[in-house]
Formats: sequence, C-alpha cells, structure tokens
Amino acid sequence: MSINIGIDLGTTNTVVCYYDEQDYVFLEFGNYDLLPSAVYIAEGNKIYVGSKALNMGNTDPTRLIRSSKIHMGDNGFVYPDSQAGLKFEKKLTPTDVACLILKEVKKTLIIEEICSEGDTINAVITVPAYFSTKQIEETTRAAKDAGLNVKSILAEPTAASIAYINDLIKKNTQIFVVDFGGGTLDLTLLIYDENNENKYVPLAIHGDNHLGGDDIDECVANWIYDNIKKDVNIDLRDYKSLNINKTDYLGITMKILNAAEVAKRKLSFADSYSVKIANLFMFPGKEVYDFEKRITVDEFNKYCDPVYKKFKNTIAQLFSEGRIGNSGKRIDVSAIDRVLLVGGSCNIPYIKRIVEEMLNKKTTPDDLSNIVAKGACISCMNAMKGEKQVQMIAYDLGIEIAKKDNIYETEFDPIIKRQSLTPCSITKSNYTTI
Repeated sequence: MSINIGIDLGTTNTVVCYYDEQDYVFLEFGNYDLLPSAVYIAEGNKIYVGSKALNMGNTDPTRLIRSSKIHMGDNGFVYPDSQAGLKFEKKLTPTDVACLILKEVKKTLIIEEICSEGDTINAVITVPAYFSTKQIEETTRAAKDAGLNVKSILAEPTAASIAYINDLIKKNTQIFVVDFGGGTLDLTLLIYDENNENKYVPLAIHGDNHLGGDDIDECVANWIYDNIKKDVNIDLRDYKSLNINKTDYLGITMKILNAAEVAKRKLSFADSYSVKIANLFMFPGKEVYDFEKRITVDEFNKYCDPVYKKFKNTIAQLFSEGRIGNSGKRIDVSAIDRVLLVGGSCNIPYIKRIVEEMLNKKTTPDDLSNIVAKGACISCMNAMKGEKQVQMIAYDLGIEIAKKDNIYETEFDPIIKRQSLTPCSITKSNYTTI
C-alpha cells in the first residue's frame, strides 16, 4: 500500500498535506496543522522535534536547533560546533536536522493511522526556487534517509500556483508569486497554459536565501533591547559587559526573540501590541526585571525598514535586470494578471503594500498559509500518473575547465544556463583531458 503526500519543509514550520479520497487534508501534529521545524537534543542524545523541542528549549536553549534550513547544503556547518552557545554531544549537519524533522512527519502519519508501518510514502517536497543544486540534493538525501520515497523536489512558488489555479483562470495567465517565509524570499513569474502538457511554466525567478521572518524578529528584538537600555541603562546586546553565564544569556535572548515573534504576528492584525516578558533577567542586587511596553505599527515598521528595503530591492532587481528565460526579453510588469502572496511574512501589511505599489495591482485576498504543501500534494499525485513538472534552474550549471591560454588556471564553463527549463537535454562534446 502507498500514500501520496506533499511537504512544505519550512524554515520555521513544516506543513504536510495528503489526500483522503475525498479532499485534501493537512496532517495534524497535536492540535496544530503544522510542525515547528525545531529539534532539541537532550542529555543522552535523546531527540525531540516540533512543539516539544520548543518547550524544552525555553528551559535550556543551549540544546535547541531552529531555522536550520538557512544552512542547508553547507555540510561544513555542524551543530553544535558552528553555532555559538549550543552545548550537546551529538554532531548534526543541517541535512541531519531536516532528516529528523521528516522522520517526525513519517512517525505522525503512522500514529494518526494515515498509513501503516511498511507502507510506501510517496512525497513531493518543496524548496525555495532559489535553492542551489547542492541544497536540493541535500534536501532529497534528508527525505530518503527519513524513509520517504521522493518523487520530486518542487519550487515553493510553483507549488503555490498549482494549488491556487482553478478552472476560472484563463490560459496564458501570468502569475507573479511572492513567497516570503521564515528564512527565504522567493520571486517567481509563471504562465498558466491549460493546453500545455506542463501547465505551470516558470518564466523568471529571483530571490534571497537569507531574508525572511527571522530578520523581522531580529528587528523587533532590537526595539526591545533599545527600550530596556532606555529603561534601566543595560544593553543586553553587549554580552561581555554582563556578569552572567552563557546559558542564562541565551535564555534571555530566546525570551526576547520569542516575544518579538509573537509581536510580529499580532501586529499583522492590530495597530499596537503590549509586549510582556516576565522575569527577563535579574539585577546585580537580585531584583527581577519584567519588561512591558506597547509597540505601535509605526514603530514596528520603522525598526523593520532595513528588511523592507532589501525586500523591495530584490523585487526591483528582478524587474530591472530579469529576463524571460534565456530569451533576452524583458519582464513586462503590466502583463502580470495575478499576484500571489505566500508565506507567513506576507501577512505583514506593509509587505503587502510594497508589492501592490510596485506592481500597481491588488494581491489575492485568499488565505494562502498552507497552499505550498497542498500544491506539493497535487504534484505528487500527478507524478504518480506519470506527469512531469517543468522547473527553472536558478543558477548556471557547469564544470571547471582549464583556460585555453594557461592550463594552470581554471574557469567556469556553463553547460546549462541559469533560467533554463528542466527536464532538458543538452549536448556538449568539446571536452577532453589535458
């Protein structure tokens, strides 16, 4: 027996979708339809994943791993050695962390009786459109090591488009997808052609693998730090000036980041929010400090302005320098028919305003929070029928060769150009050994 699933393996949360013969359903982890992408390494190397990991990390943050996706593909980055303050015996690469999260997905599918032990779990897993080949390879390896049968790795914006498109959309409709998640920004222009075997064809992609909701959290955390300094003249960002141990300091910074994340979510739907952090730290005289201050949307936007500028510049760069595939044809913003905002960070009103002002178009009003996982599930079911999904290459793919005029120096020779569509076939036979 087998089951087909789609997995949105996110920086902050992981969402899983499956089809129960009547409708698309999102897998529940406890009372939630998402799994926090967090891993806690307890003493004796016992491992906890998801909400349990976050809860235990509140007590001892030196054993908690979060946002590992931003390091995917860098196997020189090893927890705990590569991240200051972490203290546990087990050595884990970002690929290992992804594998642990996906193992938790598989275990939950069995516990919830969606499938049985020994069943084949066919999976399409989504990644940012701007992921490199190495990052895609490591995501695939993590899934296979977790016991999943990987049918394909799908770009997140393409998955969102697959789930969103319905019969009401006309053929040759251009769709611009802005996927702003916890750690990455993906921009993809696609065209929908219902008469084409590959209905969802990417035209152009761009993005930033190091820009997301985590950066927004840091901005709000800076607002908290600044207000604490105004209040009691203590700068918690300056660890060396504080007379506390590293574990206690990490506990303080985690409390602040958690409060910042909550404030970010609340300010997506309110004009102000009262940030409260009880027992944040203790003064030298053993007096406990509690933080409580109201932040307005205007203050929030002011502190987040550096992120907004990077967000805006990334979109502007796509429209000013981007081309349709390898055709050389410039992107025509006026030809875009639909604009989809995907990812939790797109809930921030100012982000929506930036997109709508830059494109002079309204964005879709739908709730697209789980749409990527649903699109991945649809793609998985299509793959089981033998259908293939066209994807776009984010970077030039090629090899290192010796220079013609100096064989002791090398240069990069692209074989498949950036923004080429795959699957594809390239013939290049002018290579030989020296």
